[in-house]
Amino acid sequence: MIRQLCTGGSPAPAAGITLLELLLVLVLTAVLLMVALPLYGEQVIKARRVVATGALLSVAARQQQFMLSHRRYARTLVEMGFSAPKHVVVASGGAGESADAFYELSLATVDDPYRFLVRARPVGPQAADTRCGTFSLDAAGVAVTSGSAENDTCW
Repeated sequence: MIRQLCTGGSPAPAAGITLLELLLVLVLTAVLLMVALPLYGEQVIKARRVVATGALLSVAARQQQFMLSHRRYARTLVEMGFSAPKHVVVASGGAGESADAFYELSLATVDDPYRFLVRARPVGPQAADTRCGTFSLDAAGVAVTSGSAENDTCW
């Protein structure tokens, strides 16, 4: 410092960032998060729907295999080899039993042994999905949702 004053040079600028630069970065980060988080949440909900519809199609395929072997559709999920007596849940790891479930699969009682109806009802964090709601699939392959969106949008 004394050398610079004696030689007439100006002092070197201090290294670092200013408060204004820091605030600008924080504001830009907040704006990006406000845009990105809702979009991310919607994509997560859509991905969980895909898992649920895949599980329904898997149960329908198991029903067809059961029909070939027993000349009727299974009345419960246990008859098809699932461990839960009334329902199984669809979690992030696929169909199975889990505490962090997104959908609950159930087989509706149908009087006709040549028909079935399997449902996936949203539970847990997915219960807020009112766009598609509960998914249903029957023996004829008719796929229906209970939500406000069109079936083609959800399936």
